[in-house]
Amino acid sequence: MIKKLQALRAKKGFTLVELIVVIAIIGVLAAILIPTLSGVIESARKRSAESTCQSLQNLAKTFASTVMSKTGKLCDASSTVDMDDGNGPQTMSAYILAQVPEIKNSTDKGATIVIKSGNVTSVTYTEGAFTALWDSTNGMQGATKTGDSSAHSAAGTMGTVTVTTMDTATVT
Repeated sequence: MIKKLQALRAKKGFTLVELIVVIAIIGVLAAILIPTLSGVIESARKRSAESTCQSLQNLAKTFASTVMSKTGKLCDASSTVDMDDGNGPQTMSAYILAQVPEIKNSTDKGATIVIKSGNVTSVTYTEGAFTALWDSTNGMQGATKTGDSSAHSAAGTMGTVTVTTMDTATVT
């Protein structure tokens, strides 16, 4: 018996069967975890697009209200105002790019902001495969993945913030 124990202690390494069993277990775990982790990553990207869209909406509303309070005029796409952030007078687009610099010159991020009667009425933000939409009627509508049947149309040119003014027509 003692000789058997000594022989087992002298044996070093693993048998081929033991190695194959360990590799099979790792393969099964990977097959279970990889789809789960990819879903978590996609969900995080979706939430990131929604959060950034909400931030852009807040920045745009702040800019529009500052234009009104400092100039007494309604905000439009060409409005410039000093936001007291050290950058001097700037447009809404320049202000937002200064506050959210990761958009500038990006190849997969861009935003479109629509102003109507001096108020921000919609913000569309694209980040990678996700496009998030906020509008003044429905609030944050969440992000949809490009290619989904319910997908919002992508924001303007990537790497920029496009601000447009919608004129309201008077019906007589």
